[in-house]
Amino acid sequence: MHAQPRPSRTGAALMGVVVALSVLSVLMVAITWQNVANRKLVQRRQHQLQSAWLARSGVETALARLLKDPSYKGEDTKPMESSSVKITVVPEKGKADVFHITSEARFPDNSFEGVVRSVTVPFRRIVDGGKVRMEGAVQQPSP
Repeated sequence: MHAQPRPSRTGAALMGVVVALSVLSVLMVAITWQNVANRKLVQRRQHQLQSAWLARSGVETALARLLKDPSYKGEDTKPMESSSVKITVVPEKGKADVFHITSEARFPDNSFEGVVRSVTVPFRRIVDGGKVRMEGAVQQPSP
């Protein structure tokens, strides 16, 4: 008696390996895409926080300058690498002791992905017995 030849199953095993590798490749691409997207999100949030703190620092800089010199009008600064802050100080009409301070910060300043934050606050410069201090001015509602 002759033994019947068994059908070859190497083709089926090869197809199983190809399917498994395809599924694994799709999973790896999805995981990589998620990691890249999350990294960009975290970087964007870091830029937002940095620009917000830079804008606040611009207000603090303006307050320090106004304590010494009430004619201070503002400046453009680069407090750190890849950043820019524009400070504008405008005295309120009719009130020489009230100033509107605007600080606009951009981080990073050398990229199209830069985030711009702006802060505008009113402050009153008070001279009391030779001492000068800055106090937040309360805005009166418009009639």
